[in-house]
Amino acid sequence: MKKLFKLFATCFVALCLMVTGGLLAGCKKDNADAMLKRVKDMYGFASMTSAVLLSEYQNEPVSSFNVNTDLTYEKIVDAVDGHIKVFEGIIGGKKPVSSKMVESDNGNYASKMVIEYSDITGEESTFLFYFEENSLGAEPDHIFDPDDYEYSTTITGVIKKQGDSNFEEITVNGEKIVEEDEMEILLSFMVGDYKVEYAQESEDDEQEFSYVIYQGSTLIKNFSFGMEVERNEIEVEYFLEYGDNIYAFEVEQVKRFGKDVLEISGTVGDGTFYDIIVLVEQEEGVVTNTYIFPDGTRVKKVRS
Repeated sequence: MKKLFKLFATCFVALCLMVTGGLLAGCKKDNADAMLKRVKDMYGFASMTSAVLLSEYQNEPVSSFNVNTDLTYEKIVDAVDGHIKVFEGIIGGKKPVSSKMVESDNGNYASKMVIEYSDITGEESTFLFYFEENSLGAEPDHIFDPDDYEYSTTITGVIKKQGDSNFEEITVNGEKIVEEDEMEILLSFMVGDYKVEYAQESEDDEQEFSYVIYQGSTLIKNFSFGMEVERNEIEVEYFLEYGDNIYAFEVEQVKRFGKDVLEISGTVGDGTFYDIIVLVEQEEGVVTNTYIFPDGTRVKKVRS
C-alpha cells in the first residue's frame, strides 16, 4: 500500500519508543475493535473532525496564523491549539465517533447520517451529514461493508449541526477508492472562504489521516496523524509542519488535578522534548485551554 505519511510514520516509531520506553513498541494496536472498521464510521469521523476544524478556523483572519520560526511557548500553543477539540473527540474511549444511518428527511439527498461526539468537558455535539454516493464502477452488494471488489464512488453532500441555527452549512465533495483490502477516502469540506481537504488511507489495521486547511487559496496549516489503541484507549500520534518547525506529539487523556486532561508528549523544532498538560476549564460560560509546560509556564487560550 502506498503510504501518505512516510516521514510521519518514521517519526512516530521513534517517538513511541522515546515517550514510553518501549511500552508502545512499534505502535502496535491491541484492540482492533476500537478502530474505524465500517465505512459509515469513516465518513462520520471525517465529517466530525473537519467540521470541528472549520469551526475553529473560519472566524480567524489569515494574518492571525503566525508562522514565525522563533520557537516560543506561544508558538507551540498556536501550532497545536486549533486541533485540541479534534483530539478530544477521538481519545479516551473505545470509539472515536458514533455514526448511524437513518432515513433522510432532505429531498435533495438520499442518505442521512447522524454523528455524535463529546469533548473532554462532556459537552456533546451532533452533526447531520446528508449525502449522495454514486458508484463509478462495479458496485458491491453492501456499500458500507466493502469486500474485495475494486471500485470507486463519488460523494456529494452537506453537513448541519443539530440544534444550532447559527451553524453555517458545510458542503462536501469527494470520492472513495477501494482496491481489495485497501481503501482511500478523499473529501473536501467547504464553508464560506474556508476549506479542509481530508485524506484517509486504511489497510488492515493501519489507519492514517491528513488534513490541509485553506482560506481561499492561502494555505493555513497541514497536519497528519495516526490512531492506535493502547490499554483499551485510543491514542493520537500527531505530525505537523508549521512554518519551518516540525512537531511530533503523542496525545493521551490522563488524570491530573483530579480531572481528565490532555497530555501532549513529543518533540518540537530541533528535537526539544516537551511534556505538556492541557487543562480545559469553564468559568462564567467561557471555556479555555490552559497549556502547562514542564517549567510551570502557563499559556491560556479561549476556545472558539
